[in-house]
Amino acid sequence: MSVTYYVALPFIRTEDGSAAGQALECQTAAEANRKAEVMLQNRTKL
Repeated sequence: MSVTYYVALPFIRTEDGSAAGQALECQTAAEANRKAEVMLQNRTKL
């Protein structure tokens, strides 16, 4: 039995380089892609 797990995972800049942010679970790859795009857009507005 195969299990596929989709997440959107932001990366945050730190003084030491980068770190993973909070992962968002998704039911499909398309949903993970959409959430990642929103994360990117929200990040660039800061």
